Amino acid sequence: MTYPECTAPERTDASFRQQENSEHHTGISPSASLPVDMVTFFPIDYMHQACLGVMKRLITCWTSGPKAVRLSATQKSEVSARLVSFRNVITVEFSRKPRRLHEMAHWKATEYRFFLVYCGYFVLYKIMQDTVLEHFMCLSVAIRILLSDSLSADADYRRYAHELLMLTIGDMLMSC
Repeated sequence: MTYPECTAPERTDASFRQQENSEHHTGISPSASLPVDMVTFFPIDYMHQACLGVMKRLITCWTSGPKAVRLSATQKSEVSARLVSFRNVITVEFSRKPRRLHEMAHWKATEYRFFLVYCGYFVLYKIMQDTVLEHFMCLSVAIRILLSDSLSADADYRRYAHELLMLTIGDMLMSC
C-alpha cells in the first residue's frame, strides 16, 4: 500500500468504528466490541510495520518492481554476494545470518531489520541509483533514531526522524 499524501487526516476512534476509510476495512474487527480507543490503544508494531512491511516491500520493489527502480540480474547477484559476505563478521547477538535475495521469500523480520538498520547502505552502495540510495538512507537513519533509547528521547531527534520519514514516504515509496 502506498500513501500518496503524507498530510492525510489522522484516524480517530469514531472514524475507525464508522469505517470511513472503507478500503482499510475488510469487515468488523472483533476488537470493536472492546471499550477502548481503537486508534490509540493498540501500539504500532515496529517488526510488522518497518521490517516486514516497508523494508520487505522496498526490497521486493527493487527486485521485481517497476523498471525505473528494479535491479538488473547482475546487480541482484552483487547485492546477494555482499549480503552473504557479512555472514563471517556478524556476532552471535544477531540471531540469523543474511541470505541471498532469491531466498527473500523465507527471510524473517530480523533479516529485514539487519538490512534496514545495519548493512543496507553497504550492500546497495554503487549498485543502487543515487537517489534511491539516498532515500533508503533517510529511512534507515530515521529508524535508527527511533530505535535508540537516547536519541528517541530527544525531541529534536524525533522531529528529524519524522522529517526523514516524510521525505521517504513522499518520494521513495511512491516509486514502488
